[in-house]
Amino acid sequence: MTSPLQSRHIATIGYAARFWDVYVELEEDPQRQPTGRARLSFSPAGAKSPADTLRTSMIILEATSHAAVAKARTFDERQLVALLRSCLPGDQQP
Repeated sequence: MTSPLQSRHIATIGYAARFWDVYVELEEDPQRQPTGRARLSFSPAGAKSPADTLRTSMIILEATSHAAVAKARTFDERQLVALLRSCLPGDQQP
């Protein structure tokens, strides 16, 4: 069973002639204490379907969800673009 995610917008970046909204998605597991596990998701501007959203694996591991969001906000645009590129299928690479 997949845990529900709580999402927070952290940035908008440009890549490959498109704008991407970047969100930090916090894992929430009702059977455990609140965790600081999170991943980033990238949603292209004008997306017509939630299926267009790309996601990293759980790459942020902090003691609390607040700390996880704070960590996600420390990524600069260059790092966010690199993470987005790592999520793109090979045929969508410029």
